[in-house]
Amino acid sequence: MIVGQTMGVDGSYCESAKADWDLIAQVANERNSNVIVIAHLGTGERSRRINRLRLSQIRNHLMFVRAYDADRVIAAEGARVPGLALVEVYINGKPFIIYRMRRNKDFFTGNFGC
Repeated sequence: MIVGQTMGVDGSYCESAKADWDLIAQVANERNSNVIVIAHLGTGERSRRINRLRLSQIRNHLMFVRAYDADRVIAAEGARVPGLALVEVYINGKPFIIYRMRRNKDFFTGNFGC
């Protein structure tokens, strides 16, 4: 599933993101799998800080809201990609959800966790 298509996630994806992340935890638990999250900066993004924020939003939700074991959530920064930034979520080593992110936006900036 690709979220954001041509416009990208823009910081107002709060409730939908949380629902996605609940689904990720549920499916990963059912499959007894680790969750791998890889964030890639896009065109025009210079600071790795936005990547770390995107990763921490997903990781924190899985660990603190869904009580997913920290050892089973792997977060990493990938190579820069052309166009919109990407946040890829893998379960059992296969792509599960790919977010296309607007430049310098995260999942819910300004809403402080909704």
